[in-house]
Amino acid sequence: VCGHQLENLQRHTADFQKQDAIVAAISADAVPAARQTVGEHGLSLHVLADPDHKVIKQFGVSNIGKRGIAWPASFIIDKKGVVRLS
Repeated sequence: VCGHQLENLQRHTADFQKQDAIVAAISADAVPAARQTVGEHGLSLHVLADPDHKVIKQFGVSNIGKRGIAWPASFIIDKKGVVRLS
């Protein structure tokens, strides 16, 4: 699921850039695994590793029952850091 979601976001990166927006993904994996995901899916968007799940927990998408991985989720955050859509 995550791979397909990332690929879809990648396909629309130019559309986001036209709106003066960037796309960033948070990975529950450590840096090496996050880098592997970037390579496997040919991503140019920002993928940030969060192996301690700090950001994932802050956004309420931690899936503790599944080895602590995150639920696939998307958020729109404005330039002031306010979540506008989740």
